[in-house]
Amino acid sequence: MKTQAIILGVSVGLLTFANAVLSATYVVSPEGNDKAEGTEKSPWETVVRASRALTPGDVLLITGGTYDEVFELKGLLGEKDRTIVIKCRGAQRVLFDFSDSGGRAIQITDCAYVRLQGIEIARGGNYGIIMKDSHHCVIQGNVVHDCKGGGVKLQSSNDNIVRGNVCYYNDSGLFIGGGSTRNLVEANVLAFGNKSSENADGIASNDCKKNTYRYNMLVGNNDDGLDMWTSMESLIEYNLAALNGDQKQGDGNGFKLGGRWKDNHPERAVWVGGRHTVRCNVSFNNLSTGFTDNGSKGNVYERNVAYGNRNTGSYASAKYSDPANAEPILVKLKEQYKQIFDAGLIRPETNLLPPEFDKVRAFNVWP
Repeated sequence: MKTQAIILGVSVGLLTFANAVLSATYVVSPEGNDKAEGTEKSPWETVVRASRALTPGDVLLITGGTYDEVFELKGLLGEKDRTIVIKCRGAQRVLFDFSDSGGRAIQITDCAYVRLQGIEIARGGNYGIIMKDSHHCVIQGNVVHDCKGGGVKLQSSNDNIVRGNVCYYNDSGLFIGGGSTRNLVEANVLAFGNKSSENADGIASNDCKKNTYRYNMLVGNNDDGLDMWTSMESLIEYNLAALNGDQKQGDGNGFKLGGRWKDNHPERAVWVGGRHTVRCNVSFNNLSTGFTDNGSKGNVYERNVAYGNRNTGSYASAKYSDPANAEPILVKLKEQYKQIFDAGLIRPETNLLPPEFDKVRAFNVWP
């Protein structure tokens, strides 16, 4: 038995060593060549070329510079303890400028255990990043702006993490749809959505269940801060919604917890969504309500703070709180954002933000 244990121990050790050896680091650069070797001295030019080489545990470093490549990561499969990582190189600014892309976006399709981190996407005709039919992936520390469709979109994707991203000057900052479930949406700044007054939410969600929205800042969007529309049974906690709504078509609710379809099918024209747990959120100075069921049922409100919102009538589910009650929530938010900054996910010194972000800084949540 002792001999068998020794053999087994050696075998496990060799397997662990083999896994470590098989993991590789590759490099992409604007000055690279896809016929090169993908190394630091001989980098590739495109992420598409690099993605064909990536296996569980590999890391792809994208060198600073401007790229016009619109790429899809399709069928890229890492493993639970060996995530495939695609990220910016060090503290460098990596910009994917889609001005001439014809409306396409970076897509993550049929992937698992893949992390996309630290890139900036600008001027797309669609969303900046679209994740579809993927699970256990991470989208974090990216900046998406000036995209007509929106910042980040999850479609039919489960058990993913969207953390520490900054989305501004898009339509909606983040959209969760198509039955996506058990996703964690955490500590994102989703601000100044202004491409269409009616739909420019910080976060919008349709036909989803059991997602968690936590520590997000939803500021200055033309429509609502968080619009759950036809989604249900989510946990919504420690978020801040402020200054949402415009004078045109946008509603301007801080948190909208349900809605209904508006189409030509009477069987669908019913109020749906709801049964959310909504706790320890702050909603202030929005054009309409701080919090509204919007016709949905079964929402549970705990220790939320609403003040300075224009509509405190029957449409408002939480009408008015003493602003002093927001302080413990803001302290909690500040702690979380310090962690996000310390981890290098939000990098204003690298991904320069417009002057309008002074409105976000004024909340004293960013370190």
